Amino acid sequence: MPNILAIDPSINNMAWAFATFEGAKKSDIAMGILHPEGRSLEPRLRQIREYFEKLTVEHQPDVVYVEVPDEWTRNNGTAIIKLCRSIMEVMSALSLYGVRTELAPVKKWKGKRGKPSKAYFALTHREWPARNEHERDAAMIWEWARGQETLKGHYASDR
Repeated sequence: MPNILAIDPSINNMAWAFATFEGAKKSDIAMGILHPEGRSLEPRLRQIREYFEKLTVEHQPDVVYVEVPDEWTRNNGTAIIKLCRSIMEVMSALSLYGVRTELAPVKKWKGKRGKPSKAYFALTHREWPARNEHERDAAMIWEWARGQETLKGHYASDR
């Protein structure tokens, strides 16, 4: 199983979850949240890029799963543009290190109603030290990504 980094992107609260697998057990569990500072967009995007470059060097993920909205048309088009730019900064930073990037559409990992099941939520809550809803979402994206990697047949022996 590859080392997976999962990201719940936002221009204000960029949460992430990382873990490795040894056999059937998670190890090296880490998670966090970046709150970019400043009012203008460009310095915030620069902070996102630098943060994820450092995170990549520190944790060395093989693949990153980044949440993306299912619908790109919303009432607030400016917010979607900012979100897309923040996602692109993360993907750009990780591509410098050869990290494979996958998209995690909201309806795929949360379900069609936009809410994960109670059992799934309970499992994630027990195993991850999430301190807020953003980190919890990143952990749930990670759990979904683990299933996707298993289905694709990406195992540690492939590396």
